[in-house]
Amino acid sequence: ISGQDAQDFLSFFKDFPLVNFSPRKYIEGDLYDPTDLIIPSHLYKWDIEEVLNKCQIANTDTYDPVTAYSELSLRRYRSEQKCSEEVKMSFELDHIRKSDEQSFFRVVSIILRQSLEITGRCCECLSPAFEVYKPASEMVKKYSKSEEGHFNFVLHSLRSLGLNKEQIDNLPLFEETTISMEILKKAATENFLAFACVVAVFESTGFHEEDPIALLLKQSTRPKSALGLEKHFIINKEEGHAQIGLDFAKTLGPVSKKTLIHATRLMEIITDAGNDLNKKFARQYNQDTYARL
Repeated sequence: ISGQDAQDFLSFFKDFPLVNFSPRKYIEGDLYDPTDLIIPSHLYKWDIEEVLNKCQIANTDTYDPVTAYSELSLRRYRSEQKCSEEVKMSFELDHIRKSDEQSFFRVVSIILRQSLEITGRCCECLSPAFEVYKPASEMVKKYSKSEEGHFNFVLHSLRSLGLNKEQIDNLPLFEETTISMEILKKAATENFLAFACVVAVFESTGFHEEDPIALLLKQSTRPKSALGLEKHFIINKEEGHAQIGLDFAKTLGPVSKKTLIHATRLMEIITDAGNDLNKKFARQYNQDTYARL
């Protein structure tokens, strides 16, 4: 492989935390140690001691927030990959599009209903972070401002799929979507490290070259339904939203043990919610298919 080939390969990952950042020896800034952190009840499986060991700053009882961000992002990615492999056995959007386009439009509409909820509630759930960590307040406000009105892009795609307001309102809104938004709001209210990690969950498609669903819609008999999603994706891409979580984490000084534990638990909850949501999309498709037999 040539040097240029290697550079071209690595450039693909220029915005993506491909590997964990090792803990730095020294981090400027005061210890970030918020009070009143409440960890919700949940069946936790992530090894908290392993997370702490990987993120601890040598010879201290503090932790590197950038290492924490990359470690928790990697754990989420691995969990999502495992879930994706399980779901793919019975549910693969491109295959559905080719074999049963009406079912494809139905599933995409349900997925977009979740996106409509997320984009519609986004600014409301971001706003507590204006106060939770003052040094990054202006950065969060700028990010929130850039997200205003993005639900209109999703709405445009839903309407282009032939749905009216009543039909959109009647699409299922899953519990996991609501849980994810509540975790975002909780992180924004209590813990800026958790907020940095959780925000990144909602921006992860930004590492693709195109919006994955828009790409499939363009290949369907309703290609105009991709336009809203494409515009949304391009705006987020141009403004570097895929990188925003890491940018937030970099503003922090060293963090306390309880701060990292709290962030880890919130990330596990939202990761599990996302995985359960993907499984629910698959079940919805299989139920719809069975009902037509």
